[in-house]
Amino acid sequence: SDLASGAARRYPELIGALRRHYVDERRLHLRIAPAIPASDIDESVIQAAGFRLAGASGWVSAVVDLSAATEVIRRGLGQKWRNGLNKAERLGLLVEEVSATAKFSGFLDEYRAFLSRRDFETTVTPDLLKDLQPSLGPEHGMRAWRCSREGQLLAGVLIARYGGRAEYLVGILTDTARPYAAGQLVLWR
Repeated sequence: SDLASGAARRYPELIGALRRHYVDERRLHLRIAPAIPASDIDESVIQAAGFRLAGASGWVSAVVDLSAATEVIRRGLGQKWRNGLNKAERLGLLVEEVSATAKFSGFLDEYRAFLSRRDFETTVTPDLLKDLQPSLGPEHGMRAWRCSREGQLLAGVLIARYGGRAEYLVGILTDTARPYAAGQLVLWR
């Protein structure tokens, strides 16, 4: 898309501006994780801007083109994953969007409890998300969904939108979610 190619051309300028603002002016440690394939990263550009590659990936990701017909996307899922999705749909689990302010706050409370139970540390904290959401505006705000059975949370997901892209940012999976394949259902929705 034009947006993506424009960002790629301006990448050196963009990361340079980030470094000046956060490192030079504010004297903070800055680590960025651009949503671009590692093969597209020019290490000389990174070094010229005063950064260095971390040397290890913090996560694994994939790009999924959602412009195809739903049936085509579904057929492209792994068989085991699709079987779990089919099972969850038959069980009639409730999936609801919780992006509205009051419900979003409740989702963040559930996320905080999930992190505490799992003793999991992340830089994507509930407080960061709470502070970030109002500044994004309705067309670019984060959207969250929760999957429940009889009122009990099984799974949740938070998706960040920017430009023509969306990125899986937060996942919640309770110990009781697996038998219901709730994680597959909430991601599919």
